[in-house]
Amino acid sequence: MSPLDLDGFVACPHVAVGTPDDDRSAVDIELERLGRSRVVAARVPYFAVAHRFAVESGLIFSGPARLIASLPVPKHMKVSPLPIPTMDRNFLVCLYWHERQHGDPMHRWFRGQLRDVARRELRPG
Repeated sequence: MSPLDLDGFVACPHVAVGTPDDDRSAVDIELERLGRSRVVAARVPYFAVAHRFAVESGLIFSGPARLIASLPVPKHMKVSPLPIPTMDRNFLVCLYWHERQHGDPMHRWFRGQLRDVARRELRPG
């Protein structure tokens, strides 16, 4: 399969990852820089949900290359590099927790484990 060009990419309906308060992704920011925009048909809060939504709906889903490579690709779906340079840059990964768990020893241990895995697995290259 040949890569999707920019015109084809923006013409297709997308499922995007974001929240009502934060609806501009790295893809949208880069498209704006290029004077373009995409059609977002659905917005979901998590990459795993976006993947499933795309599989079921036929919408386009964009995400970090390492994540996409780890997801199952059904026979009716194709994977193509983005026609814009954006998703493989470093990106911020955040943890959120309720303040009542902040000092809990087990919760602190678990956050430390997540931090260590993220540092090891999300390292560029």
